[in-house]
Amino acid sequence: MTRSVSFYVLLFFTVLFWILYDWNIRGLAAAYGYGVTPYLLPLFYAGGTYLLYGLLLIVLVTSGAPFLDRGSLFTLQRTGRLPWCIGQMLYIFLANLLFQGIMILVQILTLIPHITPSTKWGSVLYTVANMPELLSGYSGFGAYNQTVILGMTAPEALAKEVILCTLLGSVIGAAVFLVNGLLRRGIGAIIAAAGALLTGYTTDVGVSLGWSLDEKLPFNWVNLTYYVNGKLNFGTNVAWLCGMFLFLAVAACVCVKKGWIRTTS
Repeated sequence: MTRSVSFYVLLFFTVLFWILYDWNIRGLAAAYGYGVTPYLLPLFYAGGTYLLYGLLLIVLVTSGAPFLDRGSLFTLQRTGRLPWCIGQMLYIFLANLLFQGIMILVQILTLIPHITPSTKWGSVLYTVANMPELLSGYSGFGAYNQTVILGMTAPEALAKEVILCTLLGSVIGAAVFLVNGLLRRGIGAIIAAAGALLTGYTTDVGVSLGWSLDEKLPFNWVNLTYYVNGKLNFGTNVAWLCGMFLFLAVAACVCVKKGWIRTTS
């Protein structure tokens, strides 16, 4: 990952979005003398503009699939096409898991020195959940979802968010691998990004027509609000995402084995 320019672009926007997101709550914490607990990730993805930002970052993680370099030809000679493709799928999964770790780490760094370790949401997050108007006196754009804070414990919300984001990112990465490999490099990432951008628009259209589309759109499955209010089931969606990833991974391996996907740079 560190050899790719896109990784540093990803890192830059991750830091930027977190600074913008927690700017107001850092001001509130400084004013009241309390630290913020490191559980903002589930709130970052709990709808609104930052959900879109988070989805675009997830797309960027694997936007370059299939991952090819000057050594790909020699790797293929040693491993064969099928093991190479399995390695690519494993990389997609691990890259998404690592990215969620980076999100948590950057969140912690941007909260310093206004951070406190805890296994609970903490007084600051509970306060803004019950009295969001307090944030109006501080500059910043972060919103701290009341439904998630009051409906789940902090460790549970963080664990579920990491699982959902990792699996959704893996599904997106496998789909990008297929589209980029079968058509042209970059097309898969463009389609995935367009899907993320259109999710909010499609939801608004559905509401205007009397349809409930929110929970039916996979891009929204990382929003824990739907699990708290009972519209979605966590276990069911994890199973769906695992099944989608495995299906796309098998399809990718078949296409690579058949020689339909370019495997050298």
